[in-house]
Parts: sequence; C-alpha cells; structure tokens
Amino acid sequence: MRNFLFLVILSTFGCSVPTGFNYKPVKFGSYEEGYDETTFENGVNVLKIISTQNHSREVLEHFFHFRATEKCRGYNYQLIELYEMIDICADGKCFESALHGKYKCTQEAN
Repeated sequence: MRNFLFLVILSTFGCSVPTGFNYKPVKFGSYEEGYDETTFENGVNVLKIISTQNHSREVLEHFFHFRATEKCRGYNYQLIELYEMIDICADGKCFESALHGKYKCTQEAN
C-alpha cells in the first residue's frame, strides 16, 4: 500500500521535481552524473544515484524511486535500504552528492 501511495504522489507531483539531473546509466567513479546499478542473482538491485551538481536529497530520491519503478516495470518493489552518501570519492574523484540504496521487485511481469 505504501508503494502504491508513493506512485500516486509521484505521478501527481513528479513533474514538479527539478529535472536538471542527468538521468542516464554511468559507471560509479567516472565522475559523471546519473545512476549506477547492479542486480544480484537473488533479485536484489543495488542502485547509486550520483550527482556532480550538488542536487538535493529530494531530487536524488525522486530519481531513485523513478529507476526502481522503471526497472520493476511499474510493479511494486520492496525498499531494503536507502541512505545519502557523504564525502564520496572513487578513483581519485569526488562527487557533490549521491544516494545509495537496495530494492527488490516484488512481482514478476507476465
């Protein structure tokens, strides 16, 4: 029910979130803005939303949930963990802000 409510709110207000974020797949550590995602055999997805322009946590969360909904083809997903990454550096480069989370699709597509 919580996920359904989130989707209703997202569909209603989703367009009001600033879209200056460059939503595309990127490799973590490349100092590009976008998302990096890994799917494990047990169905758990690890998703990092990476910002090089210091976007707010609200914007990063919007794109986290957008990607999870996209990956699960609109079906419900279970959020396992979600937290803001602080002082993020990889391969000698540092990001302005990032969000890290895990989720799992709860229904299979027919």
